[in-house]
Amino acid sequence: MKVNFLICEDDIISLQINKTYIEEQCKIEHVKCNIYMFSNVTDINNKFLSENKIDIACLDIDLGYNKTGLELAEEIKKYNEMVAVIFITSHNEFIHVASKLMFSYLEKPIVQQEMQQKLKRAIIYVEGIKTHKKIYTSLTFKVGRQEISILQESIIYIEKVGRKITIGTIKKNYEVSGSISNLEKLLDPVFVKIDQGIIVNIQKVNVVERNVVYMNTGENFKISRSRIKTIKEQFSNYTNDK
Repeated sequence: MKVNFLICEDDIISLQINKTYIEEQCKIEHVKCNIYMFSNVTDINNKFLSENKIDIACLDIDLGYNKTGLELAEEIKKYNEMVAVIFITSHNEFIHVASKLMFSYLEKPIVQQEMQQKLKRAIIYVEGIKTHKKIYTSLTFKVGRQEISILQESIIYIEKVGRKITIGTIKKNYEVSGSISNLEKLLDPVFVKIDQGIIVNIQKVNVVERNVVYMNTGENFKISRSRIKTIKEQFSNYTNDK
């Protein structure tokens, strides 16, 4: 598998450091990579993006030249809706605005270990999209005083209602406490967020009609308006490649 990376960073030294981190992580993950580097955001045009489908984009938010990393991410997503965008920035005030566009983010100055962790997750995510490879792992939770381990393959959906998170599995449902955002970071690539508080296993989806996801176990969930196009594309890609 080959992964196309794009780095856009106006600081030349940071640009080279990020390239080195990506090369090292690709060796660890045993994947081939193309790395496109830009210090000037205006050099990235529609022709380049249409000819080079970007899988993972590492973008500074403050790029100068009257264009931000947020705007660049939106342009990249026009050519690959599933691109994993990692924002690298010292401007934390933009993270809330960037949340709908990003796969993850890193604060400057970059810590190598954190960068490698983010890259590892992004590579696994891209691998899951390209191959639909089953890379299921287990999640461990505390239910009351008991600690349980749930195989991700058995999870149908995850729903946040109030302070409780319901994990719906093939055999039974579990109620746990915590943050659905933190939980999302641990999930395999086949899980997709269809609304602010709902995540579904795309492999358990029977059909997507209008703004509703119908699971093959009988449940159905509404898709938020901003996510409808993305969810339909993900489901279509999955069913076409089965």
